[in-house]
Amino acid sequence: MSTINIEPVVKPQEPIIMNSISITVTEIELNVKANIRVIFYDNEFNSIKTEYLVLQQPDYSNWGTDDQFIINWTLQQLNLQPRTGVVPEGST
Repeated sequence: MSTINIEPVVKPQEPIIMNSISITVTEIELNVKANIRVIFYDNEFNSIKTEYLVLQQPDYSNWGTDDQFIINWTLQQLNLQPRTGVVPEGST
């Protein structure tokens, strides 16, 4: 889908700073749910970890044709903030 730059997240138990994520809808069950894969990257774009989310009703119905909904929903689920002043990759 796209890569989103996020406010850096420091994991105290690991010497890693996460700087961006990529969000991909991996599977859709029409009108029911969508599976979403989120990959976290460091500042050198090395993959740090992967998480999976499920977008279910009633949120699925709010998706419509606006993929920005998926981005906003994913950021909210993961308690992440987009980095201000940075244009996300693929949005130009």
